[in-house]
Amino acid sequence: MGLRRSTTSGAISRSELLARAEQEEQLASAARSIFDDPELLDEDVDERAARTVDRQPSLADLTDEGRQAIERHLVAEALCYGVAPAQTMRLREQLSAAGDERSLQYLDIPFELGQRPPDWDELRDRALRLRARLEALGRDSADLFARTEAAHPELDARELLTLLESSVDRG
Repeated sequence: MGLRRSTTSGAISRSELLARAEQEEQLASAARSIFDDPELLDEDVDERAARTVDRQPSLADLTDEGRQAIERHLVAEALCYGVAPAQTMRLREQLSAAGDERSLQYLDIPFELGQRPPDWDELRDRALRLRARLEALGRDSADLFARTEAAHPELDARELLTLLESSVDRG
């Protein structure tokens, strides 16, 4: 005879109770980002659950502003042979100031899981292929990216890549 949810007593079934206990246990042992605020280490399970639900968003799940900023950062990192840690922290601060928790979660995935999301790698690999083509032509990908970005600030990262790829194709 198992416990059943009763509309009058508020009791829950054994399976619901076990599911809750497992969820709380998983949340209590969830990996934390290296960027998490140490003052939040003592937050309760419900607050942490609200922050970490669906901890693996994709670029498509992000706000337009967050997605565009992260994509530009990823492309710059590949074409410019890395970015300064201060740039990454500046991006985090911008996303945090905008209250864009999903974008922050996305940016943390490599630090938390030790691997990049597939859509991150797809964009990065495209930029790395372009960099290799430019290097084969004796052109500096970092300089070309910086000049193209300055000339076309209205373009997002994918559009910049397309423009750069077409310039390489034209010779």
